[in-house]
Amino acid sequence: GEVYLTKGKYKITKTLVLKHAISLVGESRTASQIHCENPIIAITNIYGMEGANVLMANSITIKDLLITQGTVELQGAYNSLVENCTIMNLFGNAPNALIIRLSVALRIHNVKIHNVSGVGVLFEDTAGSGPSTTVLLDNVWASHCNIGLLINGNSGGSHEIITTNVINSIFEYNKTGVLLKGNLSNISFRNIHFEQNSISSIETKDTFKNIVLDNVWCDPVGDINVNGTSASSISISNSKCTVSSNKFSG
Repeated sequence: GEVYLTKGKYKITKTLVLKHAISLVGESRTASQIHCENPIIAITNIYGMEGANVLMANSITIKDLLITQGTVELQGAYNSLVENCTIMNLFGNAPNALIIRLSVALRIHNVKIHNVSGVGVLFEDTAGSGPSTTVLLDNVWASHCNIGLLINGNSGGSHEIITTNVINSIFEYNKTGVLLKGNLSNISFRNIHFEQNSISSIETKDTFKNIVLDNVWCDPVGDINVNGTSASSISISNSKCTVSSNKFSG
């Protein structure tokens, strides 16, 4: 089913919990606003526990909304979509705009994130058994965050993030544009613009394999800082950027 929010400002004090195959849709990303009176998780698909198992809804849609002072948290969320949303003004108990865990076949499309004291998009494989795979971030614009995008494949066991694509996106006026850490394989960045990221445009850590940067532009403020045990498997092509390590191919 679909919950449709007409034009207006909807103030909430508790987290909205979406069940299986539910769509939360506004009139537009400027007309329909969900505002948390205090910083909290605004929307989640985690709807309960069954013993030690976390119950997570799948096939959900969050679309055409402005969300202020509230985090969107998606765990599992197989075959789900976040589209045409703005998430902004995150601090205090909700410093991260969009949290993704254990995701498979999740699409984040046309999402703007602004003014975040923590991480714009926190994509981590830190729950359950992993891995996370086939996630697409398309036309994400993260600005004025501590970290625009953090992809964390954790550090051991079955935890890993694989076969994930970031395309047609902008990371600007953050401290760090993109931070890659943990176990990562086959992660690609294509058609990416980095501007005025004060520490670095991209920083890599830990173990990674087959990281591709294609058609990436960075201004002189933040470079690409390559570190990690498999740093030779990062490929940079058709790009304008400064790299602070020579451990890459291409």
